[in-house]
Amino acid sequence: MGGHNEKYEFKSPAVALLWSAMMAGFGQFYNGQYIFGLLILVCEFIANVQSNLNISILHSFHLDHQMAPEIVDFQWGLLYPPIYVFSMWQAYNKAIIINCYSNTKKHQKKHI
Repeated sequence: MGGHNEKYEFKSPAVALLWSAMMAGFGQFYNGQYIFGLLILVCEFIANVQSNLNISILHSFHLDHQMAPEIVDFQWGLLYPPIYVFSMWQAYNKAIIINCYSNTKKHQKKHI
């Protein structure tokens, strides 16, 4: 975000929020924060794998409702929601900041 010839496109905060709701980190990708989005995505993946969440969901789909809660590691599972909430909050607010910066750049007079 520092070049003189950089173009700033409008970023919808609602779209950024919804992308992050679909998968943590995707809202950051939408906003152009690729490294930060990848970091959030990796954190979400680690929390998912360590908590055995997908395996537990699979047991639930197979109607094995007694086994599903037994294999979940709740200490890792409790890390999952904050990652999602932070990802949605950050993507939404970053889209607002991008739009404010874009409007500021658009309205500045260019001196020759």
